[in-house]
Amino acid sequence: MPGFETDTYIKPAVRRYTIRFTVAMGTYAMLIMICVPWVKRLEWMPGKIALALLPLIPVAIAVRELLAFVSVMDELQRRIQFEAVAVAAVITCFGTLAWGLLEKAGLPQLPIVLVTPLFCSIYGLAVAAVAWRYR
Repeated sequence: MPGFETDTYIKPAVRRYTIRFTVAMGTYAMLIMICVPWVKRLEWMPGKIALALLPLIPVAIAVRELLAFVSVMDELQRRIQFEAVAVAAVITCFGTLAWGLLEKAGLPQLPIVLVTPLFCSIYGLAVAAVAWRYR
């Protein structure tokens, strides 16, 4: 995490967050690979719904870990996170709105499931850019 290299009080939190977040997202990736093919094959609707939503459990764990990590950050780090979220939200909203309008012109439809990974990617880049600005 940018800016946390010298903060000794936060190093255990960084380590804990990194481990738990990585495990949660690895579990998510594994569940996506397992659940998506099975959802397509399953005919029982309640089972399809449960199986389709199963990967959200590790995502919820990852979100909990992110919020816990933010709670131990100092004011500057929280400001960096806030600004990065704001940048990611604005760019994602503008970009998906533009794409939606371009779909009316004949471009292929953007699957809604890609919006969250798009936001997360932009957020990661924005954290680095905002942290660089405050260095």
